[in-house]
Amino acid sequence: MSFLSTVPSFSKAPQDEEMLNSLQSDSNLSTVLNAQDYCNDRELLMVKNNASASGRLGTSSSTDCHKERVDRVKRLAGQKFTVQELEGHNDQITSIHLEEDIVLSCSRDTTIKIWNASPGGKVISLGAHTATVTGVTVLPGLHTAALLSDLEELTSGDLHDAENDVKIICSCSSDCSLKFWHFTTGKLVKSIYTFNPLTCMVSWLDEPWQLVGTDGGKIEVWDIGKGISICSVLAYDNAVSVIVLQAKQLYTASADGNISVWVLRDSELHVIFQSDDIKAHDGRPVPRQRIYTLAATDQALYYGDDGRSVKVLDWRKGKVRRLCHHVSEVGVTYAIHATTSLLFASGINLDNGQGFINVWCLCTGREIYIGTLQLDGMGRVTCLASTTIDGKLRLVSGGQDLLLWQGADKYSPESIRLVRQKELLNVEDDIESELSEGESTESDREPDVETVQQQRWCVFV
Repeated sequence: MSFLSTVPSFSKAPQDEEMLNSLQSDSNLSTVLNAQDYCNDRELLMVKNNASASGRLGTSSSTDCHKERVDRVKRLAGQKFTVQELEGHNDQITSIHLEEDIVLSCSRDTTIKIWNASPGGKVISLGAHTATVTGVTVLPGLHTAALLSDLEELTSGDLHDAENDVKIICSCSSDCSLKFWHFTTGKLVKSIYTFNPLTCMVSWLDEPWQLVGTDGGKIEVWDIGKGISICSVLAYDNAVSVIVLQAKQLYTASADGNISVWVLRDSELHVIFQSDDIKAHDGRPVPRQRIYTLAATDQALYYGDDGRSVKVLDWRKGKVRRLCHHVSEVGVTYAIHATTSLLFASGINLDNGQGFINVWCLCTGREIYIGTLQLDGMGRVTCLASTTIDGKLRLVSGGQDLLLWQGADKYSPESIRLVRQKELLNVEDDIESELSEGESTESDREPDVETVQQQRWCVFV
């Protein structure tokens, strides 16, 4: 694989000297993202200390904070990555999960793989499903305890690690089953027949329950300790495409373009929102298209469909706005992943099949386009996951390929940087416009990277 292009560097905006020194002394991603908290605390302290003075403070502190936000976003735009291709699946990757240094992936090839993110790490392959594996995760501690309690009479003590830190992997599949695997040994410890092909799942945190979506449009709640369904709701006429849990609210979407918000009370699902009549901010109806993905934050619900933009839904008001996502006139958004500070969305150029990942910063209170990750030959990306290890961003993308993007401190010939596409900039946004104005000339840029060396992993199956 070769890198298509490189991102220009940015000039530094004037800012508070202490803040600048802090960022320069530790330029990793965690410091950049903590800058928002520093800015807010410093502004509040200034207001308190000068409350008896005249009203000169507001403009000064606001300006300083704005400059710091701009600089923080610029530094985030300069994040560098190394990329590893994880080879082993024989078909499209359908879901991924990150657990510290471990990457879990599942595929249409009916297998689950456990990857060690350290160079040269081993791979364990799990095979017991008979159809596409559509979801994989590591169970929370409450679920693990309930599962092991149920298995205590049926299994030997080899499931219990010496440190009593047992982890269980859960997978769902089109073969109508939930399966549970010992994290360390890869041993299949339990299987639940669900009577319906499963398309997605999420763990409920307050009880040992798995919430699943089916290809027939049902949302079901399964008690994994008892192995029984305690709730089933026919939510859609078509398959449930995605199910997400955020702050005890369940967000679901379907292949026929519907979105619902649910609460779970007294072991029953209650719908509190349905997207029957959502509208754009100008009052126009939003076309209903197949929904592939969604991600929820405390502020918004992001979803991707057969359209060229990422949709941002304020479900309490029933209003939708759009984030420009594709440079081309047509496009599809297959995967969206959100953290408290970052938004990732995958897209594809339908003319040449080239996949890409756009990144926005959320830490300023709105979406600020940072740049695009792209590799020559990278195909469709259907799932994304991220975490932070030692202050550095780690991103995994799955689909046609399984790629591990590791945040790097320094530039090297193998590094990949975010490319800023001016067509995706919001020219009305003050921060994005300042980013664009601060871009360097061609002569100031780092040299283009022609190739990215693939780091092969030793695979044991």
